Amino acid sequence: MRELGVGQAHTLTVDAGDLLGWRPDVRRHETLLDGIRQIGYDVIGLGDNDFVDGAPFLSDAIRMRKLPVVAANIAMTANSGEIAPPYRIVKKGGLRIGVIGLVSVESFRTMPPSRMKEIAPTDPAETLRRLLPDVRKKSDIVILLSHGGVMRDRELARQFPGIAVIVGSHDRHILHTPIREGETLIVQAGPNGAYTGELILEIDRNKRIRDYRGRLIPIDEHITPDLALQRRIDAYYETPTGLVRQGALHTPDRTPFQGAKSCQPCHQDAYLQWKASRHAHAFETLVLENKNTHPECLGCHTTGFGQPSGYRDTASTPHLSDVQCEACHRMTAGHDFPLPRNPVPPVTPEVCTGCHTPSQSPGFRYEEALSHVKH
Repeated sequence: MRELGVGQAHTLTVDAGDLLGWRPDVRRHETLLDGIRQIGYDVIGLGDNDFVDGAPFLSDAIRMRKLPVVAANIAMTANSGEIAPPYRIVKKGGLRIGVIGLVSVESFRTMPPSRMKEIAPTDPAETLRRLLPDVRKKSDIVILLSHGGVMRDRELARQFPGIAVIVGSHDRHILHTPIREGETLIVQAGPNGAYTGELILEIDRNKRIRDYRGRLIPIDEHITPDLALQRRIDAYYETPTGLVRQGALHTPDRTPFQGAKSCQPCHQDAYLQWKASRHAHAFETLVLENKNTHPECLGCHTTGFGQPSGYRDTASTPHLSDVQCEACHRMTAGHDFPLPRNPVPPVTPEVCTGCHTPSQSPGFRYEEALSHVKH
């Protein structure tokens, strides 16, 4: 980010939201927010995931760290107050840049009701219609941080042609080059910090975009880590999280987990095939990367993590490390009765794609992958 000019006079650094993970984890998210403050963004938008620990936590975290967040259409219900200002005016390269932050109402559809009670999202288009005249008076260029997906970004660009750039997020699209909707440029760098985007604008005397070029830069092993940030990350991984110590994510239990050894007597061939597969060594990956106490990793590298009888830690549940039979076959109560009275549910694509996501398993193909583990 520093090589791209973060903090320099002609560089505006922004993010369009979902800075935090989808699973509640205050300690992890505090570490992330500390790192974000250290990077030095000019403006930060919000996404639905950012409310996962609750609106009060997010509001306090923003205030304590003095993060430059914008949220035009999200208010807190507790005090009818704003979580952050609706927009910010930033001066860069002799220009006044107005940056607005919006989150689509639809993006909150999977949020637990208890969390939805804390916030009051309003329609993005109505918010823009009310807000844009004021922002335009104070700005030479208007940029929108939109957390709603590419299709909605296109709709907003058509409805409000005065927006110069829409920086999008939420629907996991990766736009390697900008797309245009009328005179508006739309960019999106995709999920999980796999890329950072660079958009270079040439502005004419009339404060209009004369030319542009954009690209995505992969964040991979060729990037030299920032030492201060790396120390913060290392400290986080070296300390087990409270979730792992407590061994609970408050999700419902099913039939108590037994481990693959309990399946072996009746399913010897399947057991041997599994034993030779990568699933049987999934936990080793976390150990090698020092992530074997990290909740968002354990769910896909152990069996039953987050459920009362599932994996807790290596001391108390070593028999449930790795991706074992019950991780994929979803055992039902009474499976030990004669089949087909209690058959094993089929392994559908949804069972696999819960962990083999586009970001974690690029190019994953269900039929091809199934052929490597079928037994």
